[in-house]
Amino acid sequence: MATSKIYDLLNNQSKPEWWKHAFRLASKNGELSNTDLESLYKVAKQEVNILQRDQYYIDNTKPVIPVALQSEISSVHLLEINNVVNVGALAGEQSLKLEESGITAIYGENGSGKSSYSKILKNACVTRGNVPDISTNIFSPKTEKPSAEIILKVGEQLPETVNWTYQGEDNDSLKLIRVFDSTSSNHYVSKVDTVVFKHSEINILNELQRACDYIKANYLKDADLKEEVITLPVCKEGTKAQIFINSLTANSTVTQLDDVCLTSEQIEQIESLKAQVLRLKVKTASELRKEYKSNYTRLTPLKRYLQSLSNLLSEDAIKDYKKLYDDCLVKSATAEQIRASILDGHPIEAIGSSAWQSMWKYTKAFIENNGQDKTFPPVEGDFCPTCLQTVSADSATKMKSFDDFLKEQTQKDAEEATKKLNTARDLINKLTFSLTNYEDVLTFIKLKNEDVEQCIQVAITSLKIIADNLNKQNPEFTDEYINFSFIDWLTESIEEYKRLEADVSSDEKLSETIAKLEIQIVDLEESKKVTDNRENILKQIANLVKKQQKIALLSKCEGRSLTMLSKDIANSGALGNLNSKFQEELAKLGFKAFDVSTVTKGQQGVQKLKLEINGKSNTIDTIASEGEQKCISLAGFLAELSVDESHSAIIFDDPVNSLNHKWRDKFAKRIAEESLQRQVIVLTHDLPFLKNIEERAVQLGATLKTIAVKKRGQRAGIPSEQPPWAAQGTKARIGVLKQYLQQVGKAWRDDDEEKYKQNAGMLYSYKREAWERLVEEWLLGGVVERFGRGVETNRLKKLKDDITTEDVNIVVSAMTKCSTHMIGHDGARDMDGEFPDFDELSTDIDELEKFYKSLTQRRK
Repeated sequence: MATSKIYDLLNNQSKPEWWKHAFRLASKNGELSNTDLESLYKVAKQEVNILQRDQYYIDNTKPVIPVALQSEISSVHLLEINNVVNVGALAGEQSLKLEESGITAIYGENGSGKSSYSKILKNACVTRGNVPDISTNIFSPKTEKPSAEIILKVGEQLPETVNWTYQGEDNDSLKLIRVFDSTSSNHYVSKVDTVVFKHSEINILNELQRACDYIKANYLKDADLKEEVITLPVCKEGTKAQIFINSLTANSTVTQLDDVCLTSEQIEQIESLKAQVLRLKVKTASELRKEYKSNYTRLTPLKRYLQSLSNLLSEDAIKDYKKLYDDCLVKSATAEQIRASILDGHPIEAIGSSAWQSMWKYTKAFIENNGQDKTFPPVEGDFCPTCLQTVSADSATKMKSFDDFLKEQTQKDAEEATKKLNTARDLINKLTFSLTNYEDVLTFIKLKNEDVEQCIQVAITSLKIIADNLNKQNPEFTDEYINFSFIDWLTESIEEYKRLEADVSSDEKLSETIAKLEIQIVDLEESKKVTDNRENILKQIANLVKKQQKIALLSKCEGRSLTMLSKDIANSGALGNLNSKFQEELAKLGFKAFDVSTVTKGQQGVQKLKLEINGKSNTIDTIASEGEQKCISLAGFLAELSVDESHSAIIFDDPVNSLNHKWRDKFAKRIAEESLQRQVIVLTHDLPFLKNIEERAVQLGATLKTIAVKKRGQRAGIPSEQPPWAAQGTKARIGVLKQYLQQVGKAWRDDDEEKYKQNAGMLYSYKREAWERLVEEWLLGGVVERFGRGVETNRLKKLKDDITTEDVNIVVSAMTKCSTHMIGHDGARDMDGEFPDFDELSTDIDELEKFYKSLTQRRK
């Protein structure tokens, strides 16, 4: 089927992604607006990465489901529109009920809400042209999106309710219902040198091609996308720079460019290498080896000296020293607390001090090592080793507590921490901070790298201050640390001189080294050209990207596949009979303005059914009237339904705007004929056209239901099963008069004379119009009617010898009384005397009904 072919084409991975977005827009609106085309141009640029893809790109390029062109399996009928929310001034909680078959005519005057209902249908169903925007209710602002419940019936299935939301997801079934109005008719008939009719599927492909042409034209004139003229450096063959320049593509990256560009250090290295080559060329290999060995030999002692300072005064080393110091403080404080609790209070002070501990330890060693098998401390009865007096029980207990204290773990920990701190402190104390022995090597370093020499000088001064602070009884720790990176420079220099020494281990090696350096210099010099032209190279990469994008984008504007598919659709299946169906519809509409022939033509993705005047060079748009062109568009609309084998509902929204009565009647007749095949819904504010539809429906035996939508205050779209007053016949008007009589009666019963006269006067106004309708419809038998197409003289024979003097007198008397008491004739009412009471008013309406029944019975 044609639809499946379009679906397959659009979802083919080789086809542009933006075609899917174009299809959805064209399917919904019938044609692509300028805004649509600009949106497509944006998506097309996003697809080839000219623009960054935004949050909508994925939805815009998702696979298409051709809802608007789907094949009809079962006919779809509209049954009701309910519970409208926030659509114009339409009242909520209303129900617009539609007949499942025949014609449902919805009449509404300006501001009645008819247009708001039509906007819902145009958005929910399918219409050519731009789908109208829906405005919200300005009198009662709401935050909800415009919505409605639409009840429909598909085939023989039970009715289903579709919760339609403005700009929400489309419903497949609703998209089988098509809308025709004055605006969409312009999209069935276009004027390009001639009048052409476009079938919906062909129209979609035409719109796709139009989008291709638009994008191609705009891209070619888009100044921001034009390539700049760039001059690139010419580099020597075989160099890294030349290889990079010659291999530039749209995929070249900044990282790849920066790999070729030089750093400031590498640029400075060029002159250094040239000087090095010059030195190598004027010296022998033996002389160079001696020079290099001398260089690293004198650098090595300085490196060792500075390394020793770094080992003890680096940031990490100072942190470790602080940990030792803090550990010693904590453990010594803990030991002191225990000592005080055990030893304080004795008559001799400083028991437990370091001097006392030394004395204690020596005494203990003396006793334990004198060969007398004595233990320490002495127990009660032993001689004291210092005073040689007998140890009392109290003294033995005290000395036992002294020994226990020294065995306490906290005391041992404090001693160990103090020992470690003293060891570290001794190492720092032994450091020297003089560069006197290294003056020659520092002079050498200054010639090579003045910054390094300066850093060493400053570091020595700072290190001396740091060491002095650490050597204080209470060390001072600061956040100032030394950067020892100069040690790395020394290490690298030493290794470099050793490598250079190896490179000149022989005269042959010296020659090889010179050759390598010269190649390195050339490569660096050519890379410097790239460095100097970095911005131009980036611009050239951008040019290549633009060129690649241009090729990609323009290739996606190729419409050959659209042309082929359009031609295939035009010549295949039912659509191949489009020409004959089109001619049939023109004949049904009585199109005889001129003799036309149809020709199918395809060009650049566009298929058109062209109408030509036989034997004339004039184009149709130069001689066809607006009515004739609308006739062509209606023929196209109906021909399309025929070839699509569609039987779903169709909707006409004021299709005869600005047309004369002849074309109104032609449209009314064709619409009535079509209602015999499918559900037809007509929205109009044109009473003569409504009358034409009513007349043609009666002639053809088509069913017609007329609904009037009205406005009450600020609430619009309130449906009424009664036709509008102006379109009602005599019988219906009598019914309305009886209903209104009840309201007048209330004012009479309430004894509200002023309100009664006002309401009764209005009732006499309507009663006068009812008499007028009775005269034209029944007394004159429809010979002359206000909304009729002419004078029906053939009906005069029915009136022969039938209108009596009594008929005339009844009508004249009733009309005179209505004119006397109706609103607008106040002066006449004052002169006539007393105003009729309610009983008299009721009798007047009964007389109207009595005469109507008598006359209709007589005419039948």
